[in-house]
Amino acid sequence: MRSTSESMQIFAAVVTEGSFTQAAKTLSLSKAAVSQQVKQLESRLGVKLLNRSTRKLSLTEAGRDYYHSCLRVHSEIQAAEERLAELQGEPKGKLKVTCTANFGTRHIVPAIIAFKRLYPAIGIELIMNDQIQELVAENIDVAFRFGPLLPSQLVARPVLKCPYLLCASPEYLQRFGTPRKIDDLKQHNWIIHRFSRHPNRTSVGFKGKIEEVEVHGDVITDNSQARRQFILDGLGMARIAEVDVRDELASGKLQRLMADHHFGTMELYAVYVDRQLMTRKLRLFLEFIQQWFETHQLSSANGQSTDE
Repeated sequence: MRSTSESMQIFAAVVTEGSFTQAAKTLSLSKAAVSQQVKQLESRLGVKLLNRSTRKLSLTEAGRDYYHSCLRVHSEIQAAEERLAELQGEPKGKLKVTCTANFGTRHIVPAIIAFKRLYPAIGIELIMNDQIQELVAENIDVAFRFGPLLPSQLVARPVLKCPYLLCASPEYLQRFGTPRKIDDLKQHNWIIHRFSRHPNRTSVGFKGKIEEVEVHGDVITDNSQARRQFILDGLGMARIAEVDVRDELASGKLQRLMADHHFGTMELYAVYVDRQLMTRKLRLFLEFIQQWFETHQLSSANGQSTDE
C-alpha cells in the first residue's frame, strides 16, 4: 500500500490529466494501478471522490475539496524543498505568474526581462489572461489583480495605485463630439470589457459627489489589449488607468476628457496563497516588481499585505 502523500499525488494527477490513462502515462504507472489506488483512497476516506462514466470523469463535492487539499500539500512539499535548496546557493526554480494581457505586456513583461537578467536561474511561466485564474488549482505562485478584491483566504499585497482617466482618440471626438458633463456620457459609444465587475456602469465623481452612470457600446471584448487598440483606433471611449496612457496622451494619440471629474483609482495587488510558505524566489520577485514600478515612476501604493 502506498503512503498517503503518494495516493494524494495519484488522485491529483487523475483529476489534472482528466483520465486514468493519461495520469498513468504521466506517473509511469499502469492504468490498473492508478485506478486501484484511487479506489483504495476512496475506501479509506469513506467518500466517493470521482464520478466515473464511459466518456469522462467528474469530481464529487468531496472530491473537489480533497483535490484542492492535494494541491496545497504538494505545493507545501515543493516550497519546503525549494527553501532548503535556496539555502545552499543562488535562487532557482520556477515561478508561475498570471496577469491581464494589456497590463502584462506593457509593465510585467519588461519587469520580468530585467528580473531574469538579475536572477537567470529562476524560470518564469507567464500566463496573460483577463480571466481570473484559480491559484491553487493552477499551481500559480502569484497573480496580479486589480481591486477591489473579493473576500478570500488569499494574501493580497498592494503594489501599484494610480487614477483612472476617461480617454478617447482625436478621430472619435471629431466624429462624435467631446463630452463635457456626466449626462453626455450616456450618449457616447464605450468600449466594453466583458470581465469588468460592472461592464455597463461607471462611477463618476464631481464636486464631492459620486454618480453611477449607465454606459453602452457596440464593441465588447474579453481582452484588455484588444480593448486598448479599439480605443486608439477611434471605435469608442473608455475609462483607462493613467499608467497605460501616459505616452499616448503625450503624443496626442489619445485625449483626456472631463479632467475636472474623477473616474476612480486603479489599485493593483500581488495575490498569493500563503505568506508563511513564501519561497525566497517569490519574495525576491515581489520586491523586484515593487522596486521596478518605483524606478519607472509608476505611482506605488504603500501598505502591508492584507487578506484578499
